[in-house]
Amino acid sequence: PWETAQTVSLPQAAWNEFRRIGHDTSMAASLHSVLRMACGQIEDQMNVAASIRLYDEQNDVLEFNPRWSPSFDRADADRPVGRTVQPLDQGICGWVARHRIPYRADDVTSARRRGVRAEQPAFIELNPKPFAVRSELAVPIMYGKNKLVGVLDVQSEQKGRFSDSDVALLELAADQLAVSLEMARQYERLGDKMRALLTWKSNLTASSAWWHS
Repeated sequence: PWETAQTVSLPQAAWNEFRRIGHDTSMAASLHSVLRMACGQIEDQMNVAASIRLYDEQNDVLEFNPRWSPSFDRADADRPVGRTVQPLDQGICGWVARHRIPYRADDVTSARRRGVRAEQPAFIELNPKPFAVRSELAVPIMYGKNKLVGVLDVQSEQKGRFSDSDVALLELAADQLAVSLEMARQYERLGDKMRALLTWKSNLTASSAWWHS
């Protein structure tokens, strides 16, 4: 079984840096800011390419925009901005979203992977990266026990780059991020409703003025 944040012993400084992600992202002004800030901090701490795939519950897919991640943004700078849609039956992130447990691939080019409890997920290259990926680690982002928010994923050009300690740190980061992401999504939904209400009010006022003219 996977080690957890409660059973892995790490320097206090490491825990503090990853706990800070939740504090910093909770003050971000938008969903994009939360995603970009979190990925940037994880990349700085671990020297990896980090990304967050958001779960679209309505369509049962993961969504990702390269602009949410500094590494992916640099590698994808010349391509049109747009979101990538990933079905849950594809790739390592899709597997993690379906099973809601971490997955570590020590060598994405090998069929032998550690930590598997169900069928083997296959590595897929959905977006350009600044290096050839050799290892990958993904953990689910859960809001509470049952609500899937997304998947936090890190990739490295080094074979066997990730350890049980890295799993524990990413799980801690995912726990911190779940609240920030859910709050940012709620704010965006509220903003959409307010804009719709203001548009309706504006149209109603215009119609009323025309009627009485």
